[in-house]
Amino acid sequence: MRDFAIWALAMVATVGLVACTGRWTELPASGGTPQPNQAAASAAGQPSSQGGLMPQSAYRVEWSSPQIPSQLPRGAQQLISVSIRNTGDREWDARQISVSYHWFNATENRMVDQYDGIRSPIPSNIRPGQEVTIDNVKILGPNQGGSYLLQLTLVQESVTWFETQGADTLTVPITVQ
Repeated sequence: MRDFAIWALAMVATVGLVACTGRWTELPASGGTPQPNQAAASAAGQPSSQGGLMPQSAYRVEWSSPQIPSQLPRGAQQLISVSIRNTGDREWDARQISVSYHWFNATENRMVDQYDGIRSPIPSNIRPGQEVTIDNVKILGPNQGGSYLLQLTLVQESVTWFETQGADTLTVPITVQ
């Protein structure tokens, strides 16, 4: 009976998560960072004027000209600069798209921030083929010293992270002291 109660509670939590978010999270077979279920995310909807999930072909980005320090004090906020080019087939809405990041432990390749990087809005809508430089991307270093990987990415707020839709990220090694 106890095993059934645990199973039932897990099912209720899973159904509630899918009902609230329209997608669920899977743990990779090797353990590590949960990743959104691609099939569920793709089925979540088509582009809409309300900012729904766009086709995967819209989530394409090319990163260039990063100006990121190789060392960062523990818990320090830093402004960095990076250029992004929209290589997708849809315009990115500045009200919905931001530059953000994830921190990974470099020795274990394990995410340490759980998708909570500071959001830095793109300065204006970005058309397909257009490139912009963003000089005020904010990052906040981890509180513990060590070797980390900073992964820059884009996020369509309350919808999806670009990399879960197949987009490239920019990953830079940083020592936190």
